[in-house]
Amino acid sequence: MKNPNQVCNSTKIEDKCNSFVVFFLYDDEKQSVHVTEVGEPNFLTIAQHINRGGSVFIAPRKKPKQKTVHTRNLEDTKMTINTSRI
Repeated sequence: MKNPNQVCNSTKIEDKCNSFVVFFLYDDEKQSVHVTEVGEPNFLTIAQHINRGGSVFIAPRKKPKQKTVHTRNLEDTKMTINTSRI
């Protein structure tokens, strides 16, 4: 059964996700974090990291939305001034 809140599943990776960001958290004095962006998570590497006492956080990286630029032609914009009150 698939989770309805799941952002990326195996059938729609191309539609919504470009890649994944994997955070490897280390349980050391500095609480180090190694961040990597991958097309597909390597679960063997993730399991090895967890077995060594670390933590892992995986987040989908969505495709960036196309930025729409709206331009306005001042010649097309007409302003009417009511001069009866002046």
